[in-house]
Amino acid sequence: MVGRVLDDIAEDLGLVHVQKESNAAFASRAAYSALRFWMQAFCLDDGYGGVYGIDGKTVERKSAAWLETLAGSYPDVRRWFGSDDRRGIRCVLSLMVSSRNLIVTDEGLYRCVAAHTEWISDDCAVLSGLADPTDPTRPMRANEIGVDPLPFSGLTSAVSCQALPRQGLELSQGWRSDGRAVAGKCTRTARIQPLDERHCLLTLNAALPADTKTARLIGMVSWPQRSATDALHRIFRREYANVITHVLRLEGVRI
Repeated sequence: MVGRVLDDIAEDLGLVHVQKESNAAFASRAAYSALRFWMQAFCLDDGYGGVYGIDGKTVERKSAAWLETLAGSYPDVRRWFGSDDRRGIRCVLSLMVSSRNLIVTDEGLYRCVAAHTEWISDDCAVLSGLADPTDPTRPMRANEIGVDPLPFSGLTSAVSCQALPRQGLELSQGWRSDGRAVAGKCTRTARIQPLDERHCLLTLNAALPADTKTARLIGMVSWPQRSATDALHRIFRREYANVITHVLRLEGVRI
């Protein structure tokens, strides 16, 4: 039964193998994406239909327990998240709050919210809150504002994206373009290379400050490659290349 769970999750979210990706790596990506929905479900299970929410430690504990149920069939998934200090789980939980998939009440409880459009950068909005990824009417939220939604990637699906410059984005050969670092800041560089027809890999020479919009957006729309806490190597759907390139340049990253 467990061995089929991640296959079903991947199918529901439209996730497919990256070229040359191992089964263990694919399972880890699927578990990373699925944890979004499990965390929301945990917060609804407060005994009051999700009105009050639950404390963060309980979300972490329940998330760790869910990952443990996968460990029998996918032991690499548990190692990928980190079996000791739960740092990977906390990374996802932090992103869930910063993107308003969850909110923290005045009492410090984590609560799920209804589906809504949330702008997490000046150029990209995502579908946040409680949403059914298998609901065929979901794209209507994007159609209401005249923009086709981008596919599910990482922890979210973008429902709106303003027009972004496309110069220098010849992904078929791997691409680079000149950028300028912001004066007075340490120079950060990034490289984006295609992995197959559907996916790209972002490689950073240094982690972005976690409190920036750029870091939060990239964290939401991409998957860590080597572990759940990997901030330097991120896999993303090719449709997000313009968005990611644009926000990196705004942060002064040389690409």
